[in-house]
Amino acid sequence: MARGTAYGVRELSRMIRDGITHRGFSFIEAVTQCPTEFGKRNPPKGAVAMLEDMKARAIGVKKARGMTPEELQGRIVTGLLYQDQAKPEFTQNYAHLLQRIGAGDE
Repeated sequence: MARGTAYGVRELSRMIRDGITHRGFSFIEAVTQCPTEFGKRNPPKGAVAMLEDMKARAIGVKKARGMTPEELQGRIVTGLLYQDQAKPEFTQNYAHLLQRIGAGDE
């Protein structure tokens, strides 16, 4: 699981690429601004102001590990949050199961 922001578009692009090439399940959360609806009703108003707010609130996962819950209040923790290498990939397990039961040999 990874999280990135629209402000850190290069990092987010890398996360998406890594998620696609990772064997197994990947979940990438992309935090983006919504100036159309949210921005009309809530500060900061406008796309640029929302990106600047995103930049100010984003914090890397390594730095966040040393912070208290109070210090993290209102922050957006970005980076690789979790990766499980131990679990086998679903389609490989499924192909192995089909092979074991002899499905598709007809």
